[in-house]
Amino acid sequence: PGNMESTDADAQQGGEEETEEPIETFQAAQTSGAIEPTAPKEFNKDNDPDSAAKAPAYRVAALCDLGSTYRIIGDLDKSDKMFREALSIDPHNVRTLSHYGTFLYTGCVEYERAAECFEKALRIDDSHVLTLCCYADMLASRNNPNRNSL
Repeated sequence: PGNMESTDADAQQGGEEETEEPIETFQAAQTSGAIEPTAPKEFNKDNDPDSAAKAPAYRVAALCDLGSTYRIIGDLDKSDKMFREALSIDPHNVRTLSHYGTFLYTGCVEYERAAECFEKALRIDDSHVLTLCCYADMLASRNNPNRNSL
């Protein structure tokens, strides 16, 4: 067993037993339940008992991201629609309130509505860094219209 030469010689003469390919062994181990599959499971109610609670949060995050993306590329109508839809699902989502406030003052120059979003977000979480920074940026922009904002 400790002699590598005899093992190599056995392999050259075909004396070594054939083994399964690594991928087949891995798949067999997954099928038997010996190891967990490495690919993420698709999100649905059948494989996640908490999916009913998580689905709205995932949707709000996705809508907020879409709203921000549309703002960046200049499609303000779609951006507004995405933020409004996200807030209709969760009107207390601090991240969405902050991003929507940023959209309102950078894209629409609606400082009062933006301030309402930031202030609502800060009433929910008074230490939310993104909200604090964006609100401060808006206030600085409002007081100095020639200043570049976010």
